[in-house]
Formats: sequence, C-alpha cells, structure tokens
Amino acid sequence: MMPEVDRRSFAKWLSVCWLASVLSISGLLWTMFYPDRHPVAFALSISWIVAAVVAALTRAALLKRAPSRFRFAIWEREGRVYRKLGIGVFSRVLKRTPLGWLNPYLKFDSDKLELQRLLREMGYAERAHLIGGAITLAFSVGYGLTGHIQIGACLLMLTMVAHIYPVMLQRWNRGRVLRLIRRQGRKLRCVSLDAGCS
Repeated sequence: MMPEVDRRSFAKWLSVCWLASVLSISGLLWTMFYPDRHPVAFALSISWIVAAVVAALTRAALLKRAPSRFRFAIWEREGRVYRKLGIGVFSRVLKRTPLGWLNPYLKFDSDKLELQRLLREMGYAERAHLIGGAITLAFSVGYGLTGHIQIGACLLMLTMVAHIYPVMLQRWNRGRVLRLIRRQGRKLRCVSLDAGCS
C-alpha cells in the first residue's frame, strides 16, 4: 500500500519529472541525428529516459521484495566507507536541489512500521539505480566502442553521478535506518523486562 504524500511534495515531484522528461525528449529529438555535436545534451537525455523508464517499470516488483533480502557486506555495515567516499556531501547537495524531490516516499517518522516501509522504498531505489546504471553503462561502452568517445565518456560520468552515488546513498541510509530499528528493539526489550536502558 502506498503511503500518503502531502500535496506540496507530490507537486514538486511531478514538476521535476515532467520538466526533466520534456527536456530529455526535446534534447533527444534535437541531438539524435548528430549526437557528437552535443554529447552532453545527448547523454543527459538518454540517461534521464533510461532512469525514468526503469523506475516506472520496476517499482511494483521491487517494492514487494522483503527488506531482509537486501544484505550488507561486513565492510559497509557502519557506513564509514561511504562517508570516506563523500556520500555526506552528495546527500547535502541532493537535498538542496530539485533532484531531492524525485522520490517523495523517502520520508519517514520513527514509527516501526513506517521504518519498514522506508526500508522497502530504499531497496527499490537502490535496485532501480543498479538496473538503470547497468543500462547506462552499456550505452556508454557501446558508444565508446563505436567511435563516439565523448558520448561514451559523458554517459560514464552520468552513470557515476546518477546511479552509483545514489546506490551508495541508499545503502548508507538503509544502514542508518536498520541501526535505528535495532535501538528501538533494545528499548522495547528493556521496557518489557522492566530494566534500565542505557
């Protein structure tokens, strides 16, 4: 079941999606016959269209996956590796641009059921970015191998910024939510045992 989103968040999401989609389709029509003349515009257009299509087609299936199916490697559980790679800076930049409006469902309060829903949303976002990143990377390699080096390089950079960093952000945030759930569980156990909680 989809959570309710306030009208303002929904309006922001809708405006960013429509504007980016219109610009991407226009950019693709403008550059498709001579993409090497405008490699950045062409790559941005392809990248957004791939991301939008993947997000729309995979949402229902990926949200059904249990949060427990998304595993962490030992080295990433505490999130230190992501902090060293600058994910905190990426997160702050994202929050201060319209790109931060792209998924209005990634908001929560501290209710346990709400945190479980949030984990599903994060899992969906992570997997959708992995799929979109793989497709964009394939385009990058394909264009690079066929002599369109600038387009391939632009798509490679977009794969990094638009997919790899968002995947890292979701994994970093998911680790934080899981730690919050564990803390809540410890507090509940303390209360049920009538013990003092540290």
